[in-house]
Amino acid sequence: NLSEQHSETQSNTSLPIGDGWHISSSLDSVFSIKTADCLPLIFRTQKQVALIHAGWRGLANAILSKTIEKFEQSTELLEVVIGPAICVNCYEFGKKDAALIPYSQTIQQEDSLYLDTKSTAKVQILESCKQHNLNCKIYDSEVCTSCFPSEDIACYSHRRDGLNRGNNLSWVCV
Repeated sequence: NLSEQHSETQSNTSLPIGDGWHISSSLDSVFSIKTADCLPLIFRTQKQVALIHAGWRGLANAILSKTIEKFEQSTELLEVVIGPAICVNCYEFGKKDAALIPYSQTIQQEDSLYLDTKSTAKVQILESCKQHNLNCKIYDSEVCTSCFPSEDIACYSHRRDGLNRGNNLSWVCV
């Protein structure tokens, strides 16, 4: 499991520090990241996999385009899965910080601004794939970590639960 930094840093398989794994060989291993409201993303072709933890700082520091750059030579379809993360209705956000995020998708409700991290990530992914001539397909879990708890799905949320919470584990077997 990674020791998340809320940055754009990605790890190889020997140094588990940063906000993502990029694996380009078969290792018969399991890689994981922890999130509570941030985006867990899996990028996949037949030969490469990346597992990314993307919060607003990672989105601001282009962690998704830096991930896609590593797939640049691929002629295969790049599939991206976005796991449970906080939704736009639950993520009140500052205008000053939103201005730091490329392609930030926000909504204004009365005096508050709300950041849509999933839509922002989708736009960043599509733009980066277009720049690198990659075909991609994005799958979204459409689960909010803050407002979606039910009998079937329960997620941990930093915004909802504060520091007295667990973490959601996203993993990939390679």
